Amino acid sequence: MAKLIQYKVYVLLFSVFCILFNILNAQTKFKLIIHPVSIDTLTISSLNLQNSFDNKQNCIQYVNHLPSLLAIKGYAAASVDSVWEDSTSVSIKLFTGDKYQWLNLSVNDSDYVLLNALGYNMNNFSKQNFSSEKLEQLYNDVLNYYNNNGYPFANIFLDSLKITDNNITAHLKIKSGALYHIDTVIIEGGAH
Repeated sequence: MAKLIQYKVYVLLFSVFCILFNILNAQTKFKLIIHPVSIDTLTISSLNLQNSFDNKQNCIQYVNHLPSLLAIKGYAAASVDSVWEDSTSVSIKLFTGDKYQWLNLSVNDSDYVLLNALGYNMNNFSKQNFSSEKLEQLYNDVLNYYNNNGYPFANIFLDSLKITDNNITAHLKIKSGALYHIDTVIIEGGAH
């Protein structure tokens, strides 16, 4: 009888051990270890970058998108300089560069009307992190608008660009170009 009780205790302890092992194993995450190149560890932690992942593939995907994620936060020159990995983590050397912020992006009054119609509030470019992606989207939206309305040679660019203490000021210039109308389309058919 004592051996039966002792056997049951061993089985129970083994079962508890297996359950705890599975729980701990299920909670094991894949780590991203960041070695900053241009800024200190405290600044890196203030960026709230993700450092724990369910698997290696998700971690690598995040590392590939880090430069664009940091660019949105104002670090236009961010780059992952080197990557090495082992079975539980990926380590990277991360260069952020300086953080840039829009101080002011001005436009002509006539262009302001168009930008408002396209959903842009130019105040969103004041005292905000510089993002080359947002600026590129603005360029694309303006050029698409003009292209779809008969101005295939419209032009948009930054003028009077100044960077002082990582603050950017510029004037956005938009030139519609000549208006073109298509009055006839001729399609020639031929036997092939």
